[in-house]
Amino acid sequence: MSVTGIITEYNPFHNGHLYHLKKTKEVTDSQPVIAVMSGNFTQRGQAACFDKWSRAKMACLAGVDLVLELPLASAIRSAEHFAQGAIKTLAATGVVSDIVFGSEAGELAFLKKIAKLLAREPEKYKELLHLYLKKGYSYPKAHSQALSKYFTKEEELLNTIMSPNNILGIEYLKAIYKDNLDITAHTIPRKEANYHDRFPGNGKIASATAIRKILYQYNNSKKMPLKAKKYLPDFSWEIIVQQIKQGQGPARLRLFQDLLTFTVSRATRQELNPPAFNDDLVNSLLKARQQKQSFTNIINCLTSPSYPRNRISRGLVQLLCRLTQKRQQSISINFPSYLRVLALGRQGEELLSRLSEKAELPLIVKPSDYLSQPDLMTDNPLKLHLSLELIATDIYNNLRPDKKTRKNGEDFTRRLITIN
Repeated sequence: MSVTGIITEYNPFHNGHLYHLKKTKEVTDSQPVIAVMSGNFTQRGQAACFDKWSRAKMACLAGVDLVLELPLASAIRSAEHFAQGAIKTLAATGVVSDIVFGSEAGELAFLKKIAKLLAREPEKYKELLHLYLKKGYSYPKAHSQALSKYFTKEEELLNTIMSPNNILGIEYLKAIYKDNLDITAHTIPRKEANYHDRFPGNGKIASATAIRKILYQYNNSKKMPLKAKKYLPDFSWEIIVQQIKQGQGPARLRLFQDLLTFTVSRATRQELNPPAFNDDLVNSLLKARQQKQSFTNIINCLTSPSYPRNRISRGLVQLLCRLTQKRQQSISINFPSYLRVLALGRQGEELLSRLSEKAELPLIVKPSDYLSQPDLMTDNPLKLHLSLELIATDIYNNLRPDKKTRKNGEDFTRRLITIN
């Protein structure tokens, strides 16, 4: 039995995601689907609007058969590390034969051409990249400028470089090529909404960004976010309503920002070393916190053409979740070191049985089988990474609207979600 892998955040699961899942099953002849999904914090350095279990349940109700948690050390990193971690996680299942991702390009030819170039990194490209980095460009901007210069006579290629889903698609393909994986890639075009659209259109598909904006407006007004309903499948809407009524979501953004600001104010010079920060950023951060401290002030002081806002946001979340450069290096030696199962869909039990036979890594359903509490001093990469996940969950739970729902140790008490 062949299995399809998809890489997701589902923040939250909306009609565009449902379209992608249906098309995924069309292009792969209805193969079972494994989704690797970010946990409680996302690639752009944000707290997810609803917790990982709620979003995993949405995925399985939509037709995903098994949800794996994307390891934290990839989920809150750059597009390159995010993609590498996701592809390595899917490959480690031992059963995934295909991946399907959405893209603005809607076809693979151009994406593959760029990915193959990046996988082998010819000297001309590296020289161009170094040139633009010396000019003060951020790495993503220098990367796109170098590619634009390299492919200067191929305008169609240039148009694919800056689009967010194309960028991730290229990184997925690059990860497959670099590790010489036996995985077949497919892409489908995004429909209607663009990734960064802040406002919904007239159709039934809106970007996750626009939907979150509606949800957070609710969070401030205490009214049910009915405007979001048309952009969500019924099952997603029902879960969101339940989460709101129970005081479990959406995560409080102001509280999140205050927590980040507090973490920065208390950190020592030695602690200010998340993977996203270099010495220049650390020095800027030390300078920024001497001024009147606020989240906006910290972000604005650190953001520049060389260091874009998303990189700063990721670095602050890494700091909050205690992901240091040293811990990242320890984890990277054997990465990923486990497969964390969050939820099972209709064919989930059969898939889980196959994974138990074929997977190259330990399957974790109950973290308590490996840890009784987080241990950041351990030399064991599996226990170290799992400890970081447990800490991230505890931090996230303190962002819930109702204080009564802010419980620690939820990774130990949550049962595996199953949808029959």
